[in-house]
This record gives sequence, C-alpha cells and structure tokens, in this order.
Amino acid sequence: MRLGRVNAQKSELGNITRVAINGVDRIRLIPVCDIVRLASEGSYTILHTRRKEEVLATRSLISFERQLAGSGFLRTHQKHLVNLDYVREMRKIGSGIVVLEDGVRIPVATRRKPAVMSRLLA
Repeated sequence: MRLGRVNAQKSELGNITRVAINGVDRIRLIPVCDIVRLASEGSYTILHTRRKEEVLATRSLISFERQLAGSGFLRTHQKHLVNLDYVREMRKIGSGIVVLEDGVRIPVATRRKPAVMSRLLA
C-alpha cells in the first residue's frame, strides 16, 4: 500500500472520472469505475479496486463520500463506502449486510438500513 494525498479529475460535464493519489514516488490515477469500495482506517482510507489492489490514501472516508457524491457510491456504515455497480445483493437479516460481486460482505448500520434499501430499490 502507498500513502498519498488525493485529487480528482473531472469530465467536461463535471463528473469525477478518476481519483489521483499523490504518493511519495508517483501519482496514481484510479478510474472511479474501478473502485469497488472504500474502507476507513482512522484518518486514512483504503481504496479497494476491481483488480484486488489496495491503495492507501491520506484522506478521510467522509471526504471521499463528498467527492464521489452523485457517482454511484453509497455509505453503508461508518467505515464503508461502496460502489453500487459492484453490489450483488443485500441480506436484510439484522441491520443488514451488502454482498459485493467478489463475495465481500459489508455491514449496514441500523440507522442507514432504510436509506441503503431505498437506493438499492431505486
């Protein structure tokens, strides 16, 4: 994993197309469509890509949530932000679990369950 600051590149329409992570020895450009999920680790965020890469960014999850608003990402839990394109199903047992295409299970916070269900059914 590489540490880095994050910037965004936008299309002509203003939609974010890539996230730029400024590391020690390189700038890494990650297409938004390749990001499966983001997980909070304190004041850092780990980006999980569809190529099974984990990229560590020196930015909080809430800043990513704001930056990716309108790009198909959903906050399911205090520590998790998922790309809806990679959600396979939601299990409604308890507060809920979102299952991603790769089989990873992401918890749904009780207070977020109605919003998660609403977005998935939209």
